[in-house]
Amino acid sequence: MAGGGFGRKRNFRRSPGTNTAREADQKQTVQTESGGDQDLDLLEGSSFASAVNEGERNFSSATIQSSELSSIECQGLNLSDSSISDLSVNDADLQSSDFSNAELINCVFDDVNLKLCKFDNCAAASMKVRNADLTRCEFSEADLSHSVFLDVDLSQARFENADLSFSEFNDASLKGVCFKNADLSNAKFINVAFEDTDFSDAAIGGVSFEDCVGKVRWEGRSIDYAELVQISKDQL
Repeated sequence: MAGGGFGRKRNFRRSPGTNTAREADQKQTVQTESGGDQDLDLLEGSSFASAVNEGERNFSSATIQSSELSSIECQGLNLSDSSISDLSVNDADLQSSDFSNAELINCVFDDVNLKLCKFDNCAAASMKVRNADLTRCEFSEADLSHSVFLDVDLSQARFENADLSFSEFNDASLKGVCFKNADLSNAKFINVAFEDTDFSDAAIGGVSFEDCVGKVRWEGRSIDYAELVQISKDQL
């Protein structure tokens, strides 16, 4: 897409062990049930869930690896600027959590409340989200290429300037969603309900639609989603 920034490199955070002496003195810790202190800069396995269960909510700039959150209510987590890999979240309430500028690798969200969450400028390619409430989430400037959104409510979510190439939206509500200037090339929309969904200035070459319904907005006017099929062909 002309003027797009999808090829830019993203610099996320320092590697473990590069803290200055002053930073080391100011490391976040939380006391575990066993009485010891858990370093919040690096959380592996069950240590992340343990910290959350202890009431910790600030994990900004942390490294979280091979973790699971299940059957938990933990609204308002601060995961901004964090590096998260192999995270599985199911049957959880993460409403109003902040993932902005985070790196999410091989992350799965299943049966999760993500309403009002922020994913701005995050690198979350190949993320999988199933049976989730994503109402009014912010995904602006995010890399969500090859991601899958299955059985989700994305009403009023914003994807401005996001990379959604080769992504899939299946059995989703996209009422009032904003895709302005997004890269949707080769994306799939299957059994999707559109209503005032804004595709203005989006790259939609190769987009496919199957069993969809509703109206979308294109360059300031309301059209049937089927008209986007021809527009997408013209962009190839």
